[in-house]
Amino acid sequence: LRKKILLLAVLPLLASLLLIALAVRHQALELAQRERALVESAYMASKEAELRGYVDLALSMVRPIYDSGRDDAAAKQEAARILASLSSGAGDGYFFAYDFDGLCIVLPPQPELVGTNLWDVRDRDGRPVVQALIAKAREGQGFFRYVWNKPSMRQVAPKLGYVVGLPRWGW
Repeated sequence: LRKKILLLAVLPLLASLLLIALAVRHQALELAQRERALVESAYMASKEAELRGYVDLALSMVRPIYDSGRDDAAAKQEAARILASLSSGAGDGYFFAYDFDGLCIVLPPQPELVGTNLWDVRDRDGRPVVQALIAKAREGQGFFRYVWNKPSMRQVAPKLGYVVGLPRWGW
């Protein structure tokens, strides 16, 4: 009788402790997921702000040529030279330029592609990268996530691009 009473008292206690432990574990996992999402969101916001700042800086270097009203080949060549010489400070940061038809004008990590039409190039996920970048440029500006060659890794990796259009030049 004593053992039965003890079992009747201990079993519900153990069951309650098990349920409480499972609930705490579930809440801890949920909290970790929310924290991860919050940190990732804040990280991406800071990366986007940093990238926008770099592009604004690059534009400030090219803007005097563009705003001069010159549309000749020499002006465009000088702007391309400036963009090719800049880097964003990060090891894999660089500036690129395409014309609105997909012709590669500036791509420092892959200079062999300059002068090549990349309109139909797709990333490993099947997205037409250059077409999407040009669509953003035609809208004026915007961010685009894609998969492309990462120079430091010498392989494709997820990337974030910020695109600004120069409509008079068709860039």
